[in-house]
Amino acid sequence: MDKWVKLHIRKQFINLAIKILNRVIPSREAQFPQTKILARVYADLLHVYKIEAYCGRFDDVPYGTLDTLKDKNFLRFLQLSNSVLTYLGDTDRYYRAWLGLFFLLIRDHTETLPLADAGRSVMEQWDYPECQEVFTEYARFFEKDAREAILSNHLYNLVKLTLNRGEKYNDRNTIDRP
Repeated sequence: MDKWVKLHIRKQFINLAIKILNRVIPSREAQFPQTKILARVYADLLHVYKIEAYCGRFDDVPYGTLDTLKDKNFLRFLQLSNSVLTYLGDTDRYYRAWLGLFFLLIRDHTETLPLADAGRSVMEQWDYPECQEVFTEYARFFEKDAREAILSNHLYNLVKLTLNRGEKYNDRNTIDRP
């Protein structure tokens, strides 16, 4: 069987399971620091998802809303993962501690993301005709931007720009922190 057919069948099965689980798992208001952080992260993710829907990223229809989307599979995935993690974090102190550890480790690991093979990584993830030598040279001077490009490309920029969390650049191409 063709690998793309297998992938399509697997994704259909996963999407169906997520749709069912979304109806079964209750959503709840975050109560603890770890789940409140999680709620803010998911709010930011949903905000960017709405922008992507508005731009026509999912259905190739511009000015879309979440209600008019035909393909809601990733939206359901975000909702389910939020519900599961919030429910477990708020009802079980052990899961809550692991969730807190996850947030602490994420911070440490993103700051040490290796940039040596970054050009190839960006090219493979986003199908950009990015030259590894050019990206590596860029990464030497703009290390933080290079890490953002490797991890999420333009999605992180949407959060910074639309939620006013961006850093202000001065005329010397250095960053002034607000």
